[in-house]
Amino acid sequence: MQDRRVQSSGGSAPSNLPIALTIVSGITAALVLVQAMLAGRFLYINPDLVDLHEIVANVIFLTALAQVVLAYLAMSRKLATRADLVVAAVLMVLVTAQIGLGYSGREPGEAAALHVANGVLVFGVAIVALMLSRAVRVPRVT
Repeated sequence: MQDRRVQSSGGSAPSNLPIALTIVSGITAALVLVQAMLAGRFLYINPDLVDLHEIVANVIFLTALAQVVLAYLAMSRKLATRADLVVAAVLMVLVTAQIGLGYSGREPGEAAALHVANGVLVFGVAIVALMLSRAVRVPRVT
């Protein structure tokens, strides 16, 4: 397995960007899991939870966007790899598509079916992003 630790350029103080990226990645993955729970509850128990499902979707959009920004900043300072940025960008695209499918799939049909499948994919990519972010380490100051 390849060592993903990267060294920062220059002798500046350690950055908190990798820690922030890991925290935001964890929040995103946790929120996606909450979304699945909310979907099941509003489909089978309480239809009023659909509004909360929509709100959480918009929060996930913001956390996914923050992941892209943090991954870019960390990569530009050599505190993360290109893989962190690529996975964060893929997650952002999938989340955007998921929100679009959610709005267009309010009635049962093709969009609703794709919404479920894409939700599983979003969760998988969110976990990959989290695991990648955890492999990034703040370089040692010598």
